[in-house]
Amino acid sequence: MTTSQPVPTAADADLHARLEAERDQARARVAELEVEYEQLLGNRDVIQEDRDTTRRILEEARGALAAAERSLAQEAAGDYGRCSECGQPIGDERLEALPDTTTCRDCA
Repeated sequence: MTTSQPVPTAADADLHARLEAERDQARARVAELEVEYEQLLGNRDVIQEDRDTTRRILEEARGALAAAERSLAQEAAGDYGRCSECGQPIGDERLEALPDTTTCRDCA
């Protein structure tokens, strides 16, 4: 007995492209901030508060990149859009607003 894989739809392709675009934007932001942070570290005229602020922004950007990569992994596994708490589908509007969310509105 052979099981067939679901046929990808245009909506699946659009979702995948959107998730990849978000991941690529997050990667570019992380790379940009890493360069900026390294420059700040090497400049003795920059106050520590500026370094700390840039470091925090860089950490947030790395978190966004990790979330985008998780979303792509979930999509590849067929789990994207399913609540990690209750297992129910996450609403399309919520996913549109928060593409890396892992919980439905009720469980958030």
